[in-house]
This record gives sequence, C-alpha cells and structure tokens, in this order.
Amino acid sequence: MFNTYLTLNDTVLPTTSSAESYMYQYADWQMQIATQHVWAYCRQSMSELKGHFNRENLPTLFFKIINKRFIPNNIGSNASCSHLSNRIVAVVDSTIHPTSKPRNEQSRKFNGHYKAHGMMTHLLISLDGSITAVMTNIDGSMSDATAAHYNTCFKEILGNRFALGDPGYNGVPYVISGLRVNQINSSAHSKFDMVTRSEQVIVEHVNCFIKKCAVLSKQCKFIHMPELLVACVFIICGWYNKRSFEK
Repeated sequence: MFNTYLTLNDTVLPTTSSAESYMYQYADWQMQIATQHVWAYCRQSMSELKGHFNRENLPTLFFKIINKRFIPNNIGSNASCSHLSNRIVAVVDSTIHPTSKPRNEQSRKFNGHYKAHGMMTHLLISLDGSITAVMTNIDGSMSDATAAHYNTCFKEILGNRFALGDPGYNGVPYVISGLRVNQINSSAHSKFDMVTRSEQVIVEHVNCFIKKCAVLSKQCKFIHMPELLVACVFIICGWYNKRSFEK
C-alpha cells in the first residue's frame, strides 16, 4: 500500500553525464513556459524527449529533475523559525487531486472527506514560504497522519526540528499539530492556536497558486494516466519556487 509513494529522492538519474547535462539544460529552458499551459507543456516535453530516454520512466524522471533544481529538499540552519520555538521551521500540508474512478481498488483512491476519488500530495513548506519537499502519488483514502508516519523524506529533512500541521497530523512525531475547537480550554491554548494558525497561512499562498492550475484544481477531474498527474505536481511546485526565487 505504501510502495506507490513518489518523492524526489526516488529518481535514478541517467548514468551518462552528457544525458544528465542535457536534461538540466532542457529543464532550465522549458521552465519559461507559462503555468496555464502546464498540460500542453507535459505533452510537448515528453514528445520531444522520448527519443533520449526510456518512455515509461520519462514522466517522473524529467519532471523530478526539474524539481531537483528548484526544490531544495533541505532546510538550512539559518532558516526562518516559528515564534513558538526556533526548532519549528516548516509547515506540512496535504491536498487532493481528483481523478476518474479507477476500475480496480476503488476504495484505495476514495477520500471520504472530499467525497472523491483522487491522489494526495503532501508538501513541506519552509516558513519563508517556499516549497521544501514534495511527496505525491498517495492513495486518496490515506489519512494525513498515516501518510506522514511513512514519510521518511520529510523526517530526514527536518532532523531534530519540527513542522507545524493541522489537527489531522496529530500523533506524527515530527509535526506540532494544531488544536481542534473543543481542545482550546485555556488562555495558553488560545495563544498557541492563534500563533499556529497565523504561521500556517503560508500554506494558503501555495494552495492558491496550485488551484489556478486546472490540472491540479480540486474543481477539475484528471482523466489521464497517473504518471502524467505526478508530472504535473512536480512541474507546478517547481514553477512556484522558481517564481519565488526570482522575486
């Protein structure tokens, strides 16, 4: 059930330096494509590159290489930290990408909260607002806490530090989860709730950007092969960071 996870660390790059160099140069050039053309971009890129690499590996390989340039998978020692503690340096959040009802194992893809079949993506966002890491291709039925428990990528990035998360992440060792309304019973709880909510607002900036891209919007249903949805996740997250780096 958990072997379908895809993170940036899963990629095996081409063995030849010339092939890797070619992909990096191509990634830099193609990242100039506007976000509203992500779907056309995916199709064009795979069409142009399929003669250079194995076709089955191409979607995740190419787009994960793009993100290797634009998503750091690292939080430095001088990173921005929470007002609660200097050991809280990020925010973790998830979102669903609705898909067509699969022919098999429909229960694995169905998310009861969103009442839709889909694929989940988890994001680790630094407190300066950039996407630090991405984990995607998670079954829609899996809860945030369960997925986070099996997410060794985020845990390794944080080390002995922590990320803020909503109450759905309660019980995850590296996440300081927020409080539900019925758990706020004192002034200390109220202050904690106010700070955590204000610092998690950065997630909304990322989600707002994602929602503008139709292929990942919750209002749209992705009807193509899962590999292409994974590709769209990586390219849009990489594009978000690239725009942030250039400001």
